[in-house]
Amino acid sequence: MGGKCPQTIMTDQCAAMAVAISQVFTTSRHRLCIWHIGENSKKHIKTLRNNKNFMDLFNCLLKYTDTEAEFELYWSRMVIDYKCHKNPWLEKLYDCREKWCPTFNKDYFSGGILSSQRSAACHQDSVFDDGCHLKYHVWRPDKDIIRHEEFCAAIVYAL
Repeated sequence: MGGKCPQTIMTDQCAAMAVAISQVFTTSRHRLCIWHIGENSKKHIKTLRNNKNFMDLFNCLLKYTDTEAEFELYWSRMVIDYKCHKNPWLEKLYDCREKWCPTFNKDYFSGGILSSQRSAACHQDSVFDDGCHLKYHVWRPDKDIIRHEEFCAAIVYAL
């Protein structure tokens, strides 16, 4: 790569990849793919995922919080309201929030991409895994700011 490192590298939650990236691409920002986080959540918070209100809040945290204060408020509500403060997977996810939450990555350009599914993400606005659940999303500022405001207003109202 001519001695240059990519600005951002997005992967799943593989610990070996995290170590390799930190050693080989020392100036790159390592981010975690929210699609993979969603897939991993199926194993680690399976019961919680059955609750639509939990999933709305969890997805808001993954994709739509604008500030650190907003993220912390919603995260606190999630762990208190759904009594998941002792879930080891969620604790680890919180500890590495700067790798997956867009709020903590505003200083690095990513084009709004939240998933490592590059080729599909570049060709479609959104893809649904089972016809109902959003798998990943390409940021469209003209449409998504309104969608974000409506989504967060609905979450706040529901809480």
